[in-house]
Amino acid sequence: IHTLRQVEFPEDEFSEDDMFDVPSLKVTDYSDGESVDSLDVLEDQPRTRIFTGTSVSSFTSYLSGYGSSRPSKSIKSENEPEEPRKKKRSSHSKKVQMDALRLRIRYHHFNRVISAPSHFLLRHIPVKERCGFTRYNLDQEHNRQGDMRGWRKVDNTNYKQCKSYPPLFYVPVQAGSTLASVIQFRSKGRIPALSWLNDSGAILMRSAQPRSGILQKHCKEDEQFLESVRTLSKNKNGKDLPFMIFDARSKIAARGNQMKGKGMENVAFYENTKLNFLDMANIHAIRDSFEKVTAMCNSPSSSKWETRMEQSQWLLHVHSVVRGAYFVSQHMVAGGAALVHCSDGWDRTSQLTSLALLMVDPYYRTYSGFQVLIEREWLSFGHRFHDRLGLAHASQRSPIFLLFLDCVHQILVQYPDVFEFTQKYLTVFCDLFSSGWTTTFLRNCPQERSSADRLQLWDVLDAMRTELTNDRYYLNTNPVIPRVSLRHMVLWREYFLRFDWWRETLAEDRQGPVVWVPDHQVQNCHLCRERFNALKFKRKHHCRSCGNIFCGNCASKRICIPLKNYTTPVLVCDKCYQEHTSSP
Repeated sequence: IHTLRQVEFPEDEFSEDDMFDVPSLKVTDYSDGESVDSLDVLEDQPRTRIFTGTSVSSFTSYLSGYGSSRPSKSIKSENEPEEPRKKKRSSHSKKVQMDALRLRIRYHHFNRVISAPSHFLLRHIPVKERCGFTRYNLDQEHNRQGDMRGWRKVDNTNYKQCKSYPPLFYVPVQAGSTLASVIQFRSKGRIPALSWLNDSGAILMRSAQPRSGILQKHCKEDEQFLESVRTLSKNKNGKDLPFMIFDARSKIAARGNQMKGKGMENVAFYENTKLNFLDMANIHAIRDSFEKVTAMCNSPSSSKWETRMEQSQWLLHVHSVVRGAYFVSQHMVAGGAALVHCSDGWDRTSQLTSLALLMVDPYYRTYSGFQVLIEREWLSFGHRFHDRLGLAHASQRSPIFLLFLDCVHQILVQYPDVFEFTQKYLTVFCDLFSSGWTTTFLRNCPQERSSADRLQLWDVLDAMRTELTNDRYYLNTNPVIPRVSLRHMVLWREYFLRFDWWRETLAEDRQGPVVWVPDHQVQNCHLCRERFNALKFKRKHHCRSCGNIFCGNCASKRICIPLKNYTTPVLVCDKCYQEHTSSP
């Protein structure tokens, strides 16, 4: 802990239920150079909240969900020098902005600084070492799904088979002797592994792209591997359905990877197999689109809203993920076997498999089942959360997981009663997974995660279960088939526009446009009554606040008037200037 600061709330205005909605803060600096190993030294102060980080300003970071953690300078310690005093704003405008600040603090009290937790967090998360996974159990989960005859476990506890795969995973029994060759043929050693199955013959596998290269090499062992999966599906349902390979990339992108020694499967060597390209964007396009849509939603201007929304292409990316997952789920509902992969099998692959299973299996639409789904498809199979959160390299930062949660939101909007959790659950999830307070989503793979002390995010969500549970939920065992047309995709307002209420407050209090007094009706200044004369350079000036006409001496000040839609300094008379700048 670099700096430990104590934030005290006034006792008469402190509320245990509303811990951040207070009018004033007193900041005390404890950064005396000594290391702090425990927070027990402040246990005797019940009306105190502890926040840690490099500075108090990180506590009021102007975060908007995912991404930047640039500190705000709204809270200063007693030792920091004061900045030059700026022009005062109207009391109403300052109150609205302070309310907006408090609301942001409420949503972002879990700061994105990786440091020790606050007392609030410690009350909800037991501090102890946890290795592995706390919600997902491999044997229990696959036994729940269906008959596991014909499958065997692969021991990957030493991570020699694949560094980014879970310690244990299932492959067909017939693939035992050919497993080493398949590992060599698949990128990063991420071979086709079982993700889900049922007794109707539906099988979902996931992997990385093959190393076919520009010469379009093929691997006989890989062909036999996928044929054994198709045979297991055929033996259960008696249908000779084609084995479907869903490549999340575009065909052009797959061709480009062939130049790097990777590429795509040559289905001519795979028996009864079809290859489909889903044309999903890469991490860089998703990052650029997210930055555009957040800039649009945080902008005070609503002009050209539809045009800017279209230019961001965020809904287009949401649509491509939902559409791809729909194709995968339809093949599974028919009882077929499928393999899903992208380039390395940890970004778009996780989006497709988890969203398709959310449509097919009703268990994953429950409060606890959704956590199992995230642990298996994202955490155990090595989605690179540390890189995608921008904690390692900024170039690898991308809101892949947030895009998946937005896709879940799209289905939840269309079928609100078949989910045990609400939209608020997804919003809280977005804030917590990138906050840095828990290590659940701070590692790239199980190998890195197993050696770390675990503060589970799930414990926080379980503590808020009453608040985040859907009262209208009912168990629907049928698959959920969403409308995947782009016209049915909507902006996630509960997340992107949740801080937009203060702009609506300003809009309600605006008095409309100012009616200007016509020039030809006025011959004297409204304040000093001096007559306008062109020969004496007595020009007429309109006050943007009251609309009256004044001389240059009586209208020489410029201020912003947000209640009248003037966001840049405009000319006002001396009387209106004093009204707007006077102390409340």
